Amino acid sequence: MPKYKLVEADREKWNQIMSESPQFTIFCDIRYLDAVGRKYKNYFVLKGDQIRAGVSVILTEDESGCEIDDLVIYNGIMFLPVPDKKTVRKRFEEFEITEFVIEEFDKQFSKIEMSLSPFFEDLRPFLWHNYHSSNPKDKFNLTLKYTSFIDISEFFLKKSYEKMELFKNMENKRQADVKNAIKKGSQIVLLESKNTSLFTDYYAQMMQEQGVEVKESFLTRLCDVIKNIINKNIGIMTGVKNYKGELSYITVFSYLLNESIYLFAAGLRDKMTRHDATFCIWETFRILSEKGICRVNMEGVNSPQRGWFKLSFGGDLKKYFQVRKDKT
Repeated sequence: MPKYKLVEADREKWNQIMSESPQFTIFCDIRYLDAVGRKYKNYFVLKGDQIRAGVSVILTEDESGCEIDDLVIYNGIMFLPVPDKKTVRKRFEEFEITEFVIEEFDKQFSKIEMSLSPFFEDLRPFLWHNYHSSNPKDKFNLTLKYTSFIDISEFFLKKSYEKMELFKNMENKRQADVKNAIKKGSQIVLLESKNTSLFTDYYAQMMQEQGVEVKESFLTRLCDVIKNIINKNIGIMTGVKNYKGELSYITVFSYLLNESIYLFAAGLRDKMTRHDATFCIWETFRILSEKGICRVNMEGVNSPQRGWFKLSFGGDLKKYFQVRKDKT
């Protein structure tokens, strides 16, 4: 009899059970996934009658495989904590579960893609799968990615920003941006879900200025996601009004449990001053702290321009991996 079993997850129990996992994020939350506009499937990994892990994947259109989606940054395998289990046994069981999921998916899917959590630690089962095969299609390809985590718990102390270590650790340009925005009377505003189309308009214009064409279908999905997380109270949209009273820059952050994730941002070049983006993000940290959030994931620092901007707020660099295998 097999040691583990892969079963389709009970939709009503998924969030409650899997939110205990260190790898669980909003991207695996039913409330988020329902708005993404893609087929998806969640599984439980059972050991006997106990749930030991979960797996969340985005399905291809014909459901013959699973694939990475631009709106689902992390998914894949998530382990549940087992109290009082020795670290060596915990590591071994997680290795076994990963091997088991790989074998099951290899039988079930012609294409396997997952974007694993930054807190998924042991990649060896992916690296060693069909280790001795000379056929590249038998093996996984791993893509290294990075993100940055910022501890914002200092906001709980209600210090003036100049006395905060978080502020002191920011790059000098970011510090100056915050000071100048305050001096010039910039204001942060919370935006309602009915303003989502304004964000997508800003986003489309911003991408057009960068020479990137955005499909209308993606903008529709983006709008649905933002509306849904705001209405479900697991996300906020904030904007900054410049000294002229114009809304110049908008951000969208999720918040779930004690963690927030930077999801989307957009600004209009003809309305923005250089400090608007910095001030919007800084003040959003303060708003998130009032909701009990102590850590912000800046969600990817994988392009030179955006990566350095996000890292200039300080934070700890953390790696994660995307895994891919395609038989076709």
